[in-house]
Amino acid sequence: MRRTTDGGGAWSAIASPTSNTITSICVHSTNPSIVWVTGSGYSAGNKIWKSTNGGSSWTNISGSLPNVPANTVVYQNSSPDRLYIGTDIGAYYTDLNSGGWQDFNTGLPNVVVSELEIQYSSSKIRAATYGRGVWESPLISNALFSSSPDSIGVSVEMWDSTTTILQINNTGSATLTWSRAIVPASPWLTVTPASGSVSAGGSQNLTVKTKATDTIGTTQQASIEISTNDPLASPAVIPVSLYVLSPYVSLGIPVESNWNLVSVPLIPFDYATSAVFPSSTTQAFSYQSAGGYQGHDTLTNTPGYWLKFPAQENVSITGLPVEKDTVDVTANWNLIGSISETVPVSAIVPLGTSVQSPFFGYSVSGYSVKDTLKPGAGYWVKVSTNGKLILKPTSPPVPLLQPATSIPETGAPSKTAR
Repeated sequence: MRRTTDGGGAWSAIASPTSNTITSICVHSTNPSIVWVTGSGYSAGNKIWKSTNGGSSWTNISGSLPNVPANTVVYQNSSPDRLYIGTDIGAYYTDLNSGGWQDFNTGLPNVVVSELEIQYSSSKIRAATYGRGVWESPLISNALFSSSPDSIGVSVEMWDSTTTILQINNTGSATLTWSRAIVPASPWLTVTPASGSVSAGGSQNLTVKTKATDTIGTTQQASIEISTNDPLASPAVIPVSLYVLSPYVSLGIPVESNWNLVSVPLIPFDYATSAVFPSSTTQAFSYQSAGGYQGHDTLTNTPGYWLKFPAQENVSITGLPVEKDTVDVTANWNLIGSISETVPVSAIVPLGTSVQSPFFGYSVSGYSVKDTLKPGAGYWVKVSTNGKLILKPTSPPVPLLQPATSIPETGAPSKTAR
């Protein structure tokens, strides 16, 4: 045998792997240093050889091929190193997944195969035979793996979680099987399902759930590794990072000089009146229809309070948001608070009672009907019986059952209470 490395300008002799007649030569489609040759004759175990250095040395890869002459060999491009070989009794193939040479004669007569050629446009292989014409067969199918996105990065408030979709794609012509691992094992990161299969040309979505468990301002990191039966694809490594945001928010509550109706719209670090409203000059007064006004040095989230300030200002309150809440109410008039978001009056849901009045807010100019409850403000409302009011911005609208004909007889605390 001879070889050339300059397109035929010069040829040099190379050693033959067999003393039998060389019947065919096949060169790898992208690496010319990889070469296969087949040999004639009836020497058992001496049918096909492979070189990875352009023929300087050879490895016998005949394996379990039958002891008949091997006449032709062809390599399938973009495959897991798949070879087809034609012999005096039919065709065989091998690749990285097959575990050795496999019969490839379904539908093919027991005949000498003298030549094999691949037609990539139709994904078929054609066999020229001795005396029986030309036959064709679909190529052995491949699973071709890809995934998206290539990385996942999210920002999540501490203790909250979020989900991301990771898609596995199979653009091949065989079923793709896959499994995933999380490296390192991380309780804050889950991926479901853990394994599966994707039919040819299909895709599958994985749910990636991440939870912020570290301290505020840190980044949690791990990787999702996906292994498949696609021999051409290395395991995919998808980095996952989660930045832990502060769950605390600050709200500005406008107050006026003198008495104001206020409430606590967040979960503050300290519920003391002096901590939530440090510039106030009185106790906070809640109202109960049975007991009248009650003074408080410590506040809670659902009531409304009368509170006096020396001047107009914007009070800043910091804490965890209250996105919804349930306010206990009693028959007749109630002084209630609000949550961290604006709540349309039409979205307030009564449970076990009915609303008998509009919602009244208060300012220095007096009472006025309100169509929304604003964070940090307090409101008067009349109900029919003891029950609850659900404050949630996304609740379905519930109309007021009866319009009010009057407002509370008592506004600010009495002189004795002051």
